[in-house]
Amino acid sequence: MNIMDVILDIESKAQAIMKESEEICAEQSENRDEEIETFKQEVKRSAEMKIAGFRAEQNAKIDKKIEELGVLYGEKTDALNRKYNENKRKWVDDIVKRTLM
Repeated sequence: MNIMDVILDIESKAQAIMKESEEICAEQSENRDEEIETFKQEVKRSAEMKIAGFRAEQNAKIDKKIEELGVLYGEKTDALNRKYNENKRKWVDDIVKRTLM
């Protein structure tokens, strides 16, 4: 075997090693991209679940406050209606009396 054959053999082996190295790098890059995408999806799902939970919590607080206000204003309306019904005749008589005088 002469020097030229040895050099060509070394060159051939070097190219094979470079090709294998490039394939390994490409595979690792693809694996990294897949892991990053998986991580992004997990974070997104987690955030969406937290947002949904927060939204449900806030809606429950809003519903409770609306119910409390409904009861409060219902009581105030009932009180005004009672006062109106109790004093309606008196107020009408008073208005008629003032108008006729």
